[in-house]
Amino acid sequence: MTLASSSRIRAVAVVVTITVMLSYYLLPPKYITLHPSKGSTHTIYSDGDWGGESSIAWLDEPAIRWLCRLKQSPAHPVCGLAVHWSDIWSQSINAEDYSRLRLTLKYKGPAHALRIYMRNFDEQHGTLEDRDTHKFMSVNIPTAEFAQFDTKAQVTEIELSELQVADWWKSEYNVDRHQAKPAFDRITSFGIDFPVPPVMGEHTLELESVELVGTWIPAENLYLGIILAWLLGLFLETAWHMYRWRRVAKENFRQVKDLTNYAEALKLKSEKYRELSHIDSLTEVYNRYGFMQTLKKLFGRGALNGCLMIIDIDYFKRINDNFGHVAGDKILHEIAQVFARNVRKNDVFARWGGEEFVLLVTHYDLNQARALAEKLRLLIKEYDFNTVESTQITISIGLTSFSKTDSLNSAFLRADEALYSAKTQGRNQVVIAQNE
Repeated sequence: MTLASSSRIRAVAVVVTITVMLSYYLLPPKYITLHPSKGSTHTIYSDGDWGGESSIAWLDEPAIRWLCRLKQSPAHPVCGLAVHWSDIWSQSINAEDYSRLRLTLKYKGPAHALRIYMRNFDEQHGTLEDRDTHKFMSVNIPTAEFAQFDTKAQVTEIELSELQVADWWKSEYNVDRHQAKPAFDRITSFGIDFPVPPVMGEHTLELESVELVGTWIPAENLYLGIILAWLLGLFLETAWHMYRWRRVAKENFRQVKDLTNYAEALKLKSEKYRELSHIDSLTEVYNRYGFMQTLKKLFGRGALNGCLMIIDIDYFKRINDNFGHVAGDKILHEIAQVFARNVRKNDVFARWGGEEFVLLVTHYDLNQARALAEKLRLLIKEYDFNTVESTQITISIGLTSFSKTDSLNSAFLRADEALYSAKTQGRNQVVIAQNE
């Protein structure tokens, strides 16, 4: 590939890039029609439905035109329209790939703003059948952005990012603020009513259309794809030139060979480090190597003081024989995760090998460690392992304490002897070996 041919290829790449970018902006958006749609139903409501003074009535139901008469009363004045989806839409719409709401709405009345809202089903805080429990997300839009009845239809676009979860919904369902973020994965309804405090009087509204609008490809994904394509092209071009230079510069062959050997050595080292990884791939906790490395760090900080447990799954071979190794692997993983969730952050928990685990708890005396061991034993005994139905899984634990003056080998020997005693005494128990 000569310098001239490289320049021609780059020129073609520039033209293709510009064409793709122009096509992106000329590409029509994708959309979902929420109204009018055969898969939707319309409901009007007011506080008159629960004892208030306000009222609502259809002026032209096929045209979705209604009249609200808001009147002050002890009940909170409410008047609005809700659009729901039928079973044809599985009662919800996934709007995550859409960025804005486009609606054509006419309004006549004294209100300064209308509240546009959507509801999203969150199974943690409601039920699908009861739409009143669904997450309420809304934004207030000035009525000046909507057409009057005597004017030409006017399209209003609302960014979905403008919608915020209502404070009253968070308070009523006691939702943590971290879980009360807007979500658009299961939209169950769209609606129009009035923000608080509502303006009393007569309000006439007509909803012509509602659409969810989005792009086929997010702009950031397009730009990222272009950047990656250019990087790939530059990489291939560079690789080609390097290949040519290698053929021309034969005197550098030995150096290239040395570099290749060095790269191979790095690969071998990388594979070795991968084998010595700190994490056990099956249980996702420390393996033996990771456990020992952590102990070295603790010992270096003078923090090696506490208790050591060796844990063994009772009759694990029988489980493998009866249910297979896949079931056995799942049990190992679940037991490891139960332990990991119930020990402190500073404790060191690892798979020692096979069905054995070790747990080192620092700054615990023997009574505290015994209480923890019993808690873990009971958690496993009462845990529902779906993999082996009607079969109870239990563990045996050997426990000992150690101190800075104690050797790690002696602590392991004591804990291992205690574990052996637990097994010979019937399993499913904690046995303590005193540090004399």
